[in-house]
Amino acid sequence: MGHTIEIVHETGYLERGQMVEFPIVLNLDKPMSRVRNVTAEFFAAERSEAEYTETKTDSDGDTRTVTKTAVEHHTILKEEFVLHGNPSPGFFGGLMDSMATVVGGGKSGTLAAGTHEYSVAVTLPEDIPPTMEGKKCKVFYKLTVRIDRSLARDPKEEKNFRVVPIAQTVEPQPVVARFPNEDGFGFWQRTFGKKAHLTLVIDKDSFVSGDNMDCMFGVETESPMKIRKMTARVLCMEKTKAHGHSDSHTYATNPIQLEGKQELPNQFSKRFTIPLEAIGLPTRNGKLFNIDWYVEVALDVPWAADPIIRAPIQVVFP
Repeated sequence: MGHTIEIVHETGYLERGQMVEFPIVLNLDKPMSRVRNVTAEFFAAERSEAEYTETKTDSDGDTRTVTKTAVEHHTILKEEFVLHGNPSPGFFGGLMDSMATVVGGGKSGTLAAGTHEYSVAVTLPEDIPPTMEGKKCKVFYKLTVRIDRSLARDPKEEKNFRVVPIAQTVEPQPVVARFPNEDGFGFWQRTFGKKAHLTLVIDKDSFVSGDNMDCMFGVETESPMKIRKMTARVLCMEKTKAHGHSDSHTYATNPIQLEGKQELPNQFSKRFTIPLEAIGLPTRNGKLFNIDWYVEVALDVPWAADPIIRAPIQVVFP
């Protein structure tokens, strides 16, 4: 049976604080029987996932570890519309109606051939977040139109929309990070590492992908310290949670070598510039995820824990 469902929108972009009207056009080349209703749903949400493992033991005593994925949604906006017919009866109501249809009853009808035009309107709040999609999380806005048919496959059409980021208006500030922090050296560093005090300074805390970042790195030690190399890179960390489970994915640029094999004096400093590549997602904090960026400098120290320092930055994409 030939049919098309078209959701009409000129740009595919949505504006905050505006009422958006979506024309919907349903074309049938033949009458469609057993139609309960035609509905539309506008759904905007955060979606996050987190992998976790479960250990199971069977009746024979064999133990195996199973990897599962938890998925959670946080609703931003959800609106439902009945365009034709009656509201959906739900799972059990639909099951009973299907049984009634078999014996010649039920509440379905026939949708005539031709063009059927509908329209729905949604008012978007001022504070909705922009769309994004990463490895383990995304923010999406979509409109789904569905024809609910008894004892038949339900034809449907989905259309996704984009919401652009809000322009940043905060004045950039310099970033200063220190290692160790106020908690002092950790056990691993105290036991296996050199007691090196690291400082990383970045000229400002917010950047656009494609920018060059001017940085200065400093290290102080009780005695000269031998290193194999000194490297810098940029990290984007995508952290998610779903139904009590946590997960993460790290995007990283290729390290650039700042210094080679040598013995550093007690006090050492170096200025360097590192490009900001669009390797992940822009800085963002949601209900179920966080996107954080860092500039990282690491020292490769022979036979010791490698001192590493990270300075946080905020990143927007053009």
